[in-house]
Amino acid sequence: MDIGWEIQNRTHFDTIVENYDKTRPEYPADLISDIFRYMRTDNGKKSLEIGAGTGKATKAFLCAGYDVTAVEIGANMTEFLQERFKQYQNFEVINDSFEKAPLENDAYDL
Repeated sequence: MDIGWEIQNRTHFDTIVENYDKTRPEYPADLISDIFRYMRTDNGKKSLEIGAGTGKATKAFLCAGYDVTAVEIGANMTEFLQERFKQYQNFEVINDSFEKAPLENDAYDL
């Protein structure tokens, strides 16, 4: 299966993970608040994060009690995420492209 958009463009930051994490700004708190405000949680709190990078948005969802499944194409980014969030039982990362990741249909609330 062709995953589209050249793989080297999709994994560019995987070669500079530490620098990427240091220079990439955090998401605005208002944005995260808006997501929680508009998110329905009556079915549960399972989140799918596509292209998680170094986890700039991930921690907010973990701390809010979501079970987070992150899909990250870069092997180095995946390793960084695993180390960063190793203390969270509600975190899983899949090292694959979104198109190829083994994901269950209708399994996520966010």
